[in-house]
Amino acid sequence: MGITVPTNVEAKRKIMSDLVLRLYPDSVLSQVAADVQQEEFNNDLVELVKKMTVLMHASKGIGLAAPQVGILKKIIVWGGASEKGVPEGYLINPLIMERKDLYIVKEGCLSFPEISVDVRRSRWIKVYGRDLKGEQIEFEATDLLANVIQHEWDHLQGVTFLNYLSKLKRDIVKKKMQKHKKTLTMEKFKQLFVKEMLKRKAEEEGATTESLKSFENLNKPMDSIISANENNSSGPGGNTNL
Repeated sequence: MGITVPTNVEAKRKIMSDLVLRLYPDSVLSQVAADVQQEEFNNDLVELVKKMTVLMHASKGIGLAAPQVGILKKIIVWGGASEKGVPEGYLINPLIMERKDLYIVKEGCLSFPEISVDVRRSRWIKVYGRDLKGEQIEFEATDLLANVIQHEWDHLQGVTFLNYLSKLKRDIVKKKMQKHKKTLTMEKFKQLFVKEMLKRKAEEEGATTESLKSFENLNKPMDSIISANENNSSGPGGNTNL
């Protein structure tokens, strides 16, 4: 139940420019997603699933839910770890009908970069949902795939792995995210500063208008994300970001 996505770097870059990964404490992560209605099963939905899949892979994740890109619709995608039982897939309006065999698993999350926590999950689940044509789907999932689906299903309910933690552990994660946000802000400042200095130098040396346009795309985080993913020989299989 996979979906064909573009492999060209430029095509990926264009797709990713339409979606922004939301990080905690973005309020959208605590909101409940709505069902995809029958009239919404169209080409726009297909394109959204493609874009989400591209962003998931570029971010080195193995699962992504629509609220994580600011879209409050019940859509999830997964993949990138076939050797661990997580082939390419997606599900519209998912519903977990049965669960059994609880155990503790360590999870990461694309909305909480560089953070992983222990979460109680079911090793086996039965899932119901729809495909991109609106047809009903029902299947069983185990182990890592079951974990991924449960994690992404939580996002559709406005739940993150913070909800499973004690207050002490939640506070620790929140402090780590604050530190991460400061790091990102400083890195962005450095990128803008370097770009401006190089642009000024080029202007002083009499660069053409066409040449100066190249600075508009300089140091875009998206470029480094895609390049890093394209050159990652180990692949995303060992990644547990969801």
